Amino acid sequence: MTRPVTTVVTGYMRSGTSMLMACLQAGGLEATYDEERDEYLNRNLADPFYQPNEEYFEIGRGFDTHERFPIDYEGTLIKVLTRDRRDRSILLQLYPLRYHILLLVRDPREILESYTALEVNMDEVYADQMRTNVSTASMTARCNLARYRETMRLTQAIMSVRKDVESLVTFDYRCLIRNPHRHFALLADFGWRINPMEAAKKVDPARYRKRVEDLPHPGTYESMECACL
Repeated sequence: MTRPVTTVVTGYMRSGTSMLMACLQAGGLEATYDEERDEYLNRNLADPFYQPNEEYFEIGRGFDTHERFPIDYEGTLIKVLTRDRRDRSILLQLYPLRYHILLLVRDPREILESYTALEVNMDEVYADQMRTNVSTASMTARCNLARYRETMRLTQAIMSVRKDVESLVTFDYRCLIRNPHRHFALLADFGWRINPMEAAKKVDPARYRKRVEDLPHPGTYESMECACL
């Protein structure tokens, strides 16, 4: 009996992974995530001027302690963030199944600016103890982003040597925003069972904020690579 394909979206936080999950779900893939955690995050991070996401698609805490992760989610679409050495080890130790892997990359200056805006919102919502935790997380994020490109290339390398990865695709966030249908059509060409038109409809360019050209120290967007380039 042939095992079903498990689709994994990965990338750094604030790089568009939740949007990508929503697109793939709209395109026909069955997403597995903790809906209660989505409700919790939206309830605590709601802000009329800066609402990070409508859906976060997080599996929930403790998922990585299962020695056969992600066998409980086999055949579905899941999100596993790649931020540091610990996250890379989770990807390296994925239980042997059948995988499609989609890595989303973005200019790290935009990620940091987006994360900073999220941090300010969290600081206003949470109590003093949580502010300390958020501050610690922020410093960690800054350290990790300093090694962003190295982390993403290591992620690619880890996935490329796995014999159970049938499809490994890298998308750039800005490139995806500009031409979503072309990206999802490419996935369909690779054998992903999605409807490119429906997937592309979930991309909202108006939600692309924190562009590098608009930052306090403007620059030129730097893309690592993209399957559509």
